[in-house]
Amino acid sequence: MNPVPENQQSIPLAQAMPATLAWATRLNASVLAQGKPLSAWQAADAVEVGVRQPDAVRILRVPVLPQPDCPHFRNLATQSGFDLDGSTGMALGYAVLICHSALGDRKVLRHELRHVAQFEQCGDLGRFLDSYLAQIAQHGYRDAPFEVDARRHEGRLTMSRSDTPPSP
Repeated sequence: MNPVPENQQSIPLAQAMPATLAWATRLNASVLAQGKPLSAWQAADAVEVGVRQPDAVRILRVPVLPQPDCPHFRNLATQSGFDLDGSTGMALGYAVLICHSALGDRKVLRHELRHVAQFEQCGDLGRFLDSYLAQIAQHGYRDAPFEVDARRHEGRLTMSRSDTPPSP
């Protein structure tokens, strides 16, 4: 889908950020408290995609991904081609949510772990979200640099077949 038109970027993005950051901060804390640590193979994948602190990551399996109720965020997502209803994974800081429907999809996990590495590079959740939302507003979801980068890391598997992770 197309990027958000330039004349519609600044106000919705500025309006979306405070509510989205508050929601993301609450969700991050909840997942960190309830989620499970990475298994050995998941931690190895995390390191491979650039996560510096894989021990800090927690994964929570959910039936559907939670969505912020901020209408400005939903508008930005829709305009940029970000399919909130069709997404199967989400990373907010060290918190990773994976839908039950994607539990066996290692590419989804690696994609989300790459977002964790991006968060680490940004330094905190606010800077990560600010960069992420600005990118999808400017480039559209599919072409946002963080998304392009995460897709590049989905399939870089260096494990041998004998090291394949067990089924969920």
